[in-house]
Amino acid sequence: MSVNQRDFRPVSVLLLVALLAGCQSGSPSRYVSPRVMGRVLDEKSGQPVKGVEVKRVVPDYEAGTLDQVRGGEVLERGQPLRTDAEGKFDLASQKSVALFRDIGWFSVEIAFYHRDYERFNTNYTARLAQREPSGEPVIAAGDILLTPKSR
Repeated sequence: MSVNQRDFRPVSVLLLVALLAGCQSGSPSRYVSPRVMGRVLDEKSGQPVKGVEVKRVVPDYEAGTLDQVRGGEVLERGQPLRTDAEGKFDLASQKSVALFRDIGWFSVEIAFYHRDYERFNTNYTARLAQREPSGEPVIAAGDILLTPKSR
């Protein structure tokens, strides 16, 4: 082993220790969007609305850049969730791999769409989330009232 190779070994060990010390847990994945649960009702009748598309609103451009979202990222978004016969929805949380503690989420925008109702978007902030024992952030959205489209 040459002298130059030995000089880099302590630096590599220190870098590894620094990375491991920065982790909150053994897993490098962190929640980047909460689980959101609730029920969609017709604003006028109060009846549950079946088949409402519920999805996170994700901008077409990454925050702080002019780079368009790539095809693989669009595919990862998946299909919108639809409400059941009782109007209930349960949008799963999302995780991402991060080597540092400061990754997280501050707010999430959720869109509700049904062809017979006005589209509705709303935001939920991290303050509204409750933490499950697993660490998963959960937002109980309650009842979402959709306005029927005028005929």
